[in-house]
Amino acid sequence: MTTSPHPDMPDLQKAFDFTDKDLQANHNSWITDEQKAKALTCASDYAWLASAGWALFGILALATLVSKLPFAVMISCLIVNIPLTLAGFIWRRRTLSNLNQSQVRIVEGYSVLYFNKFKHYSLFHWKWRNPETHGSVRCFLEIQGSAGVKFNITIPQYHALRDLQPYRVFYLPAVKHILSIEPLF
Repeated sequence: MTTSPHPDMPDLQKAFDFTDKDLQANHNSWITDEQKAKALTCASDYAWLASAGWALFGILALATLVSKLPFAVMISCLIVNIPLTLAGFIWRRRTLSNLNQSQVRIVEGYSVLYFNKFKHYSLFHWKWRNPETHGSVRCFLEIQGSAGVKFNITIPQYHALRDLQPYRVFYLPAVKHILSIEPLF
């Protein structure tokens, strides 16, 4: 799968879904068609959220008219949907802008891995959520010395990376979408 001699490279390629061809293109400040498609898929996730919100608004509007629900229910749904829709369109526009300009940024440094460490109340006790036991934990990768460049990552990506390992990360700057990553020796 990879020509890199580093033993972590196959795990990184699987977790971040990139190939040797993608990595080589990123070294040359190019974005492959496969990476463009993946970035657009990520940007479309926000559009689906906005679409679901507007579908709910339509259902509530119909229910308000038919069954005499309070008008405030429909207005509150509208108030929630407007920011969701704007966020979805802005995120997609930023992604498209980066892709059209073929902007690839590179950051190098030591990784700092962490996840949101909030407590979760179960019926009998409080417990910390972590990536090993709870699937909805948000994980992050921050590169030291990069003026605060922080990436949201998935749990498989969190497990593929090593804390305090030097990495080179290729990413889209406006949306902080990781295109590829490689360990430095």
